[in-house]
Amino acid sequence: MRSYTIALATFGSQGDLHPFLAIARELKHRGHHPIIATIGLYKDNVEAAGFEFRQLRFALDDRPLAELIRKVMNGRDGLKFLVRELMMPALPVAYADALSAFVGVDLVVVHPLAYAARLAAETMKIPWTATKLVPIGFVSAYDPPAIVPATLLKLLRPLGPAFFGPLLWLMKRDYSRLTEPYDRFRSELGLPPSRNAIFEGGNSPGSDTSAILEDARCCDARLAATNRRHRIFLL
Repeated sequence: MRSYTIALATFGSQGDLHPFLAIARELKHRGHHPIIATIGLYKDNVEAAGFEFRQLRFALDDRPLAELIRKVMNGRDGLKFLVRELMMPALPVAYADALSAFVGVDLVVVHPLAYAARLAAETMKIPWTATKLVPIGFVSAYDPPAIVPATLLKLLRPLGPAFFGPLLWLMKRDYSRLTEPYDRFRSELGLPPSRNAIFEGGNSPGSDTSAILEDARCCDARLAATNRRHRIFLL
């Protein structure tokens, strides 16, 4: 069997790192060469686990880590802060890092927020595949998420996709403004327009396939029907 060099590009807390380390361990067991591309904070963790580390600076900010975590974990505006103030300004630097990190790579496995990794893989014509760390990432009208600022919406679940489809469309349209810098950067790189970078644009190219990096025992049986357009793999 041919051995492949596979880069796993991740960003965030250790909860974002560990699922990728688990995949890297299995890839190595199967004879492949996994590379973990992530922030410098986790260099020691990656190398202690026995994997090659390559740096990707997904966010640039000099504020204390505790303050950043507090803002990111805000249930109402955390995602907006993360994307608009941390990740979008860092796109050019993260993209340059990714171009270096993916040299000699056959496949890139991408964290949902690793926007620059997608761009670099496309530019370098390297196949890439998407992941979702939790089922909520599919934002499905068939199994709508419990959104923190509007938890009472769960009482309306019986209304199904006829109600939640338009509601989620409005939410996606609002969030699409956050990734306008991503769309401009894609254009500057000569890449074709993509779908919403936070939502559909984060799925594997050419399909709506993603892998969920979560223990299958934690998943409700409804996951199988979370969205009829998705093919889902539990890892």
